[in-house]
Formats: sequence, structure tokens, C-alpha cells
Amino acid sequence: SSRKKENVRGVVQSIKICYDKRRKITGTKPGGGFGQVRKRGKMYTVELKKMVEKMQLENCTPELDIDHILISQRDVNRPALQLAGFFDYFDAERVQVIGNVEHAYMEKMEKDHGLSIMKKLMSFKVPCIVFCRGIVVPEEMRKLAVEAGVPLFRSTASTSSFMAELIRWLKV
Repeated sequence: SSRKKENVRGVVQSIKICYDKRRKITGTKPGGGFGQVRKRGKMYTVELKKMVEKMQLENCTPELDIDHILISQRDVNRPALQLAGFFDYFDAERVQVIGNVEHAYMEKMEKDHGLSIMKKLMSFKVPCIVFCRGIVVPEEMRKLAVEAGVPLFRSTASTSSFMAELIRWLKV
């Protein structure tokens, strides 16, 4: 029994060492969220305006200047858990993608609660939020986004197709 405990402690210690080394190499943050991606020792970034052009997105917040916004994370996030109020380990550096599921969930919420959750999501200063399938962005949400300085975009593509193409493009 004491031998098993020692073995478990040894394995846990090994995992911690590997985790610490990985954090130093990839720039991940303690606590789960990932930091900026490094590419050959340099910071990997993509200009948001290039993503908008490449993905042919409609800008729902044209009053916001997107010229200086950089995307530093190669993955995207569908914020279903965040819409339910769970923000532990939330990676705010990812592009946020709203599809039919997230939209339907928000439609079932009381209006004030839905706006409150979106306000919290935007308070993390995500690089942008993209609504897929041509989902119409409610005016109240658009106003929140302008106040928070978070650009909103719309795509006519299906959510899965949009995400696959965006991730492929970000990783090239």
C-alpha cells in the first residue's frame, strides 16, 4: 500500500515536471488556458482583418477599428459552456463561434440573462465573435459588443464548415 502511494506520487511528480516544461515551451498559462502560440521561437499571430477577408465575413460592428487586432491562437471555441455560465479554463484568445446550438440556447434564455452572459464573455476581450449560418445578430448584442470593443462578424457558412476552414487556414 505504501509502495503504491510512492509510485503514484512519483507519477504525479513526473506529470508536473512535464507540464511545467510544456508550459515553458508553448507559453501555456497555469490553470489550463493556453497562451500565445509560438512558431519557430517567434510569436504566431494573424491580423483579424486578414481573417475577415479570407473568410468573407460580414462586419456587424463596423464602428470598431479591427486594424490592430491580432489573433494569437490557432484554435477556435464554441462558447456553449460559457453561455451556461462556466468560465473555468476559458481561453479568451480564441475566436468565438456561435452556431445554431448556441443561438438556440440564447433564444431560450430570458433576454436580460442572455445579455448578461454575453457581456461577461465579452469582458474577457475575445478577439472577435463570429455568428454562422447567417444568424442575425440582435441589436442589443451588437451594442454590447461595441461598448466592450469586441468585433462581431457573420458568416453564411455552416458552423462546422466555417470552423474547419478557419482552423485549417490559421494552422498554415
